[in-house]
Amino acid sequence: MAATSHTWDLTRSPFVELLGTNHAPSPDKLNELRTLLIEPYAELERLETEIARALNEKEKINNFIEAHRALMSPVRQVPAEVLAEIFVHCLPTERNAVRSLDEAPLLLTTICRDWRRVALDIPRLWRTLHIFIPPHLSDQVMSRRAAGIRTWLGRSGTLPLSISFHAQSPFAQYLSTTGTIPVPVHATDHLKSLISALASFSPRFGDFCLSLPITHLKLFDELSGPHFPILHTFRVPDGRHLYRVNAQNLEEDACVGSLLNRAAVLRRLEISSGIYAGAGRYLSLAIDWALLVDLSLQ
Repeated sequence: MAATSHTWDLTRSPFVELLGTNHAPSPDKLNELRTLLIEPYAELERLETEIARALNEKEKINNFIEAHRALMSPVRQVPAEVLAEIFVHCLPTERNAVRSLDEAPLLLTTICRDWRRVALDIPRLWRTLHIFIPPHLSDQVMSRRAAGIRTWLGRSGTLPLSISFHAQSPFAQYLSTTGTIPVPVHATDHLKSLISALASFSPRFGDFCLSLPITHLKLFDELSGPHFPILHTFRVPDGRHLYRVNAQNLEEDACVGSLLNRAAVLRRLEISSGIYAGAGRYLSLAIDWALLVDLSLQ
C-alpha cells in the first residue's frame, strides 16, 4: 500500500535533530537508518514506474491527437489553384531556379504527396533553370544531369523558358604558353549529351544566358535548333576567367554571331566576354538593331 504524504514529513523523522548536521551515527543508528529507508526506497521505485507508464501513455495520446489535428490544418483546405500561386511566389526572383532540394521548386516536392502532385503539375514552376557544369564530371554523372534537364524543362509544358547555362572549362591543363587550346575529343563528347538535352528546348528559349568555354560555343551552335523564335534576351557574361585564348582561337571558335542570327525578335543583348574586338565586328552581326531596347557590349 502506498504511504501517505505525511509519512515523508521530515519533522516526523526520528532523526530530525540530526538531519543537516555533521553527526556520525553509531553502528546501531546506521542499522536503524537502513531499516527506516526501506519503505521510502520501495515507494520511490513504485512512483518512478508509474511515472514512466503515465509518460508513455501521454505520448500515445499526444500522437493520436496530433495525427488527427493535422487533418484539420487550414492549409489542407486551400484549393490547388491557390496553392499553385503560392508555390510560384516561392521561386527566386533575382535569378533562375537551381536543382537544389533546399529551395523551390524541388523543395516543394518533398513536403507531402499532395504538394508534390500540385508542384509537378504547375508548368510555371519549371520554366526557369540555372545549369552549372563543373569540370571533369564522369560520363555517368553527365548522363544523369542531361536526363534531369529533360525532366525539369519537360514539366514546363509549352511556356517560354529562362535558362542560364554555365560550364567551367575542363581544358586549363591543356593550355600552352601561347594560349592555344588543343581540345581533347573525349572532353567534347563528354558534354555533348548535356548540351543536346538543353538545345532540344531552344525553340522555347525566351531569356538565355550562355557562359560556355569558347571551344564549346560551336558545339552548342551545331546542336541547337535553326531558329530561336521567341528569344528576346541573350546574355554572354564575362568568361575570360575560364582560360586564356588568343585572337585566332576567338575568331575561329566564337559562334555567338551564328546564334544571334537566328533570334528574329531579340530585344535585349549583353556581350561582355571579349569575344568580339572592336565595334566593326559587332556591327557585322546579322541582328535587327532597330528592335533592340537594351544593349550592352564590352
